[in-house]
Amino acid sequence: MARDSQRKISLDNSSIVIVCEGTETENKYLEKLAEESAYSEHRVVPQVSEIVDKKAKKNRQREIELQLEKGDASPFTGPEYYVGLPEIDQPTYDVYSCEPRRWVRAAQLFMERKGFAEGWAVYDLDNKSGRTNKRHQEAREDAEKVANLHIAFSSYSIEEWFLLHFERNPKAFECSECKHTNGHNKENIGCGDANCIRQDNCHGEKCIAGYLREKGYIKDYSKRHGEEYVTITTNNLHRACVNAAWTRSIKQDAQPFECNPYTDIDKLILKLLGKETVSDIRWINANEEFKAGASKLILHIEGQQIKLECLSKTGFLIEPNSVYWSNDDYLCIAKATNLNTKTVCDEIHPVEIVNKPDGNAILCIKNGNQEIYFEIR
Repeated sequence: MARDSQRKISLDNSSIVIVCEGTETENKYLEKLAEESAYSEHRVVPQVSEIVDKKAKKNRQREIELQLEKGDASPFTGPEYYVGLPEIDQPTYDVYSCEPRRWVRAAQLFMERKGFAEGWAVYDLDNKSGRTNKRHQEAREDAEKVANLHIAFSSYSIEEWFLLHFERNPKAFECSECKHTNGHNKENIGCGDANCIRQDNCHGEKCIAGYLREKGYIKDYSKRHGEEYVTITTNNLHRACVNAAWTRSIKQDAQPFECNPYTDIDKLILKLLGKETVSDIRWINANEEFKAGASKLILHIEGQQIKLECLSKTGFLIEPNSVYWSNDDYLCIAKATNLNTKTVCDEIHPVEIVNKPDGNAILCIKNGNQEIYFEIR
């Protein structure tokens, strides 16, 4: 689609704007994915040319005046989120200018002024000064007030999403990249790189990028090459989505910004690829009630005995191969029941779970587009 920041798109309920925290990894990665998206119109911001340069604002005044004469720009009021995206006044800008609220607000304005039917703000936990839990909560409350405006959040960073394509890792990483000070600038150390001989190389103990390189998952990982990692998404998407759901199950009573690891960027990825209805993926705990279809179920565990019990009057229909033990790629390695025909699990007839592999084991229960996972250690 055209990149004119002032062009208003047609309202056809098939358009999406994605506001990213930066211009590097997330922006390039999502822009590449969006090229094959199911949306008729898409826009990923900011492009480098859309970053507000305070020193250049005066030089742009005449350019904006010319755009106004042609009807191509909104009145320039001073405070801007991106070039050509001004706030209505200074007091309102003061409310929303702090991170991460500014990205939610920018997505809202793109929707209101440019006609995008759906908006996403993509950002991460970070540890920048002033980005408190209170401001994270305010950003979420802002998004909840606007229909079809969503947040794709990662803790600690989008590298968490890339890592989940390879493994489930409960480690709470401290940063996306370890840095050192070089004069007035901060530079990446390059942890995990075979050529990095610095003593402060954490070898992936602190930073996720270093872990990706150290493990050989992405040996030459760089934030500047986000578009190259689309292949990872294509090849290992299902595994990543199951693992992402797992991060959301670790601390179920906590807010996303209180969790590490955590990501829900998979929801945006599935939207972009037109696969959001493919599966409803969840992880459950032992003796925890959960819903599958219209039925309420529970995995009742006592010692070595595991039973799937139905707690509702609506019975749960089980296919012979719909309950199975899986490997870490979530592929079936053994049936978890002795069923040979369709069976209804109801209040009177629980289904025994059998054939548990040695050691840690992952149980999968499939029901239509639902995938429910449970790990036994």
